[in-house]
Amino acid sequence: MKNYNTRLIRAGRTYTPSEIAKLYNIGTGTVYRWLKDGLQPIEQHKNPLLIYGHELRRFLLKRQEKHKKKLGPEEFYCVKCRSAQNAKPEAIRLVKTGKKIGKENRDQYQKVAPCKDCGTEMRRFS
Repeated sequence: MKNYNTRLIRAGRTYTPSEIAKLYNIGTGTVYRWLKDGLQPIEQHKNPLLIYGHELRRFLLKRQEKHKKKLGPEEFYCVKCRSAQNAKPEAIRLVKTGKKIGKENRDQYQKVAPCKDCGTEMRRFS
């Protein structure tokens, strides 16, 4: 599932399927498939087929939101298993990234732990 940069879309503008395809460097067939999947044009059976920018942005954000994984406070995302995994509390270690965050210039840390299923190193900012 590819993430598309929705900031490229101008909300008040209308787009044709070929303009959308050119904007994201994809085929027009993909845009027509999006129309079947729920992307709403201004008028269904009119030529040229036009789509509002705000509708395109809404559709892409909703589509990308479905594929996000919600993690609990002690969960990590394992890229090899492609799922949320718990790590053993004794295996979690904090690694300083060397960057400062926030107005107070606090140190940034990453939690690092091995996946309990495959052993791949998982990371999460803290």
